[in-house]
Amino acid sequence: MQNGVAFVPLQLPGRENRFTEPLPTSYAELSADIFSVLERYVDLPLGVFGHCGSALAAYETVARFDEAGVAEMPQLFVSSEVAPQDGPYSPLLAMSRAELHDFLAGMLVEMGSRVHESLLDVALDILESDLAMNARYLQPSRPLVSATLTAIGWTRDDGIEPWRMTGWEQCGNTRSWTLEGDHYAFTHAPRPLLDLIGSRMFEALDGSV
Repeated sequence: MQNGVAFVPLQLPGRENRFTEPLPTSYAELSADIFSVLERYVDLPLGVFGHCGSALAAYETVARFDEAGVAEMPQLFVSSEVAPQDGPYSPLLAMSRAELHDFLAGMLVEMGSRVHESLLDVALDILESDLAMNARYLQPSRPLVSATLTAIGWTRDDGIEPWRMTGWEQCGNTRSWTLEGDHYAFTHAPRPLLDLIGSRMFEALDGSV
């Protein structure tokens, strides 16, 4: 709980305690899975946060709330991802498996972790599946979502630079923010990110967004 807001991570299929489940093949499939969990909480003020490819899954999930006619729409927070009509885009999409291997290994070392080849192979399978899902996501035209949308870029993100995210303004009532950090800064739950999410949630409750 931070500033009166509870942050609850969602475990996606094919990972950790859901490892035996098949990996999703589309954001539509993944958003259906997420929606099935969140729809039971429609009587609570909700916000959905997604980073990188998960931002597209978050967007599709919130679109399902619209389609279901839910009166109290959750807020949508998207981080380090281009808008649906501007993709697919990611520097990783052009990498071979060998290049992705070196990328993941380097990232683990940078984060202070040991590289275990057997686990790295599993992570590579998941990453390649995620990238294939991203590459298939072609949305030249998407309807506006009713949710208030907050687009978050990062000053040192050399994968999805903040200027690439301006297209989210075509997806709904959008406010854009740029926070200090690189592409993976969100993993440390930096205070500015938590404060931004908290303030936007409370602004929505008092009707000031």
